[in-house]
Amino acid sequence: MPTGAFPRLQKPRFGIAASLTKKSRSKRYLILIVAIAAFSVTLTLGFTKIFYESSREQAQSKELIFWSATQIEHEYWRLLDALSRYHQSDGALERDDLLLRLDILWSRINISENGDIGRRIRAIEGNGAAIDQLKYTLETVEPLILALEKGDGDKIAAVRGKLEPHSNNLYQLTERTTHYEQDRSFLFKQRTAQTYLLSSIFFLGVLISGGVLIILLLNELKRSK
Repeated sequence: MPTGAFPRLQKPRFGIAASLTKKSRSKRYLILIVAIAAFSVTLTLGFTKIFYESSREQAQSKELIFWSATQIEHEYWRLLDALSRYHQSDGALERDDLLLRLDILWSRINISENGDIGRRIRAIEGNGAAIDQLKYTLETVEPLILALEKGDGDKIAAVRGKLEPHSNNLYQLTERTTHYEQDRSFLFKQRTAQTYLLSSIFFLGVLISGGVLIILLLNELKRSK
């Protein structure tokens, strides 16, 4: 080194480090902004899906219960009609057709005794008694139906005489179930509307909070550049 010469000092690299720090910070801010936006969208879509599925399930449940109740009355009348047609010795109705009507009526009664649908039908006052009375009568007349011969007017009339008194009970069963499900559906819609309102307020609060946070982060991102 020449006499009197001073060592050459390197230029501080603080500027480069600060620039890297700003870039890293900006990247983190962008990731946080995207995460907040994705969270808000996902939360909104998730709750919307829940409300939609809940409403659809309620509608399907109402339809199943109404169908199950009306089918008991419907198949009851179809059995009576089959007995009337079987009374005609030259009619087109055969024994297998008559027994099919009996089997289908039994299947509709069995639906009312099992699962959530049966529980809800029988929970309505008067429905359980109406179904049980019909069931008892069917158990009584089933051997008579199985022994019927085509055109056997007296025995067929005797069977019809035991079944016909249930017509009003089954009509009332259908009416009670219809009114009950309508009232239940109305209450469900009211509760859903209230829940939806509260959830909307909650969503609005989340969106506002997220929006404010995103604005603050964007401002901070601008200052860091």
